[in-house]
Amino acid sequence: MTVDEVRVRALELPREERELLGIELLSSLESAETQAEVDAAWAEEILARSEAYRSGKVQALDAAGTVERLRKRLSGHPWMKFEGVWKDHPEFDQFQQNVADYRQSLDVSEMEP
Repeated sequence: MTVDEVRVRALELPREERELLGIELLSSLESAETQAEVDAAWAEEILARSEAYRSGKVQALDAAGTVERLRKRLSGHPWMKFEGVWKDHPEFDQFQQNVADYRQSLDVSEMEP
């Protein structure tokens, strides 16, 4: 069976089965060695950042400072003109809750075997 034939057949599967297949395929690309390398790299990065903070080379920013810095950095982005346009919409809170629920369902489905 060719890769194209497998792809066509896989796309015919129900969504849940495609998700499981996708997870299995991605997992097959990751080896314990690769994950160990990633973990080691993150541990090294965490230590370097902690040391930079402790030594005074970098300073922590509070949330408001971080948001302000990001706004300045993104000010030229064409989508920034839409920032906050829906914040006063009567259904905005429900929309945000729906997004949070959806993300939670994705997190849960990733943990299921």
